[in-house]
Amino acid sequence: MAEGRKTKFTPARKHKFLEAFRRLGLLHTSAAVVDVVPETIRRHRKDDSTFAADYDEALQDFRETLESEAYRRAVHGLKEEIYYQGGVVGTKLNYSDRMLELLLKRHIPEFRDKHQVDMNISGGVLVVPGNEETAEEWEARLKEEQTSGGKAKR
Repeated sequence: MAEGRKTKFTPARKHKFLEAFRRLGLLHTSAAVVDVVPETIRRHRKDDSTFAADYDEALQDFRETLESEAYRRAVHGLKEEIYYQGGVVGTKLNYSDRMLELLLKRHIPEFRDKHQVDMNISGGVLVVPGNEETAEEWEARLKEEQTSGGKAKR
């Protein structure tokens, strides 16, 4: 986009942006395709509910494209050419165990990582005054207060 020039985000530009966004899934790159800044896209999403819905649909389409590619690599594999002495002598299928793992975690709860946090909190809050010179002085005063019923001098 030219410095200082404003490009109108017309319905035709919106359509072209959404096509690019559906294919690329990248806000900045898709905005550049129609010669607008990303902030224009954000503003239109906020102010135009139809555009916002179309944007969300395009994003969902892109996500499904990614998931389809992950599935293809995990289940059907990628063909890799085998070379010998500078020439192709065959092919082999390479499968992505990592893609399969991610798909399993996404769709089957038993494959998801388990996180458990146990917390036991007892007692109260210890407030340490900030005007003591050392920790030892503070401890000494605290012990004195405990033995004298809370009337230690500072």
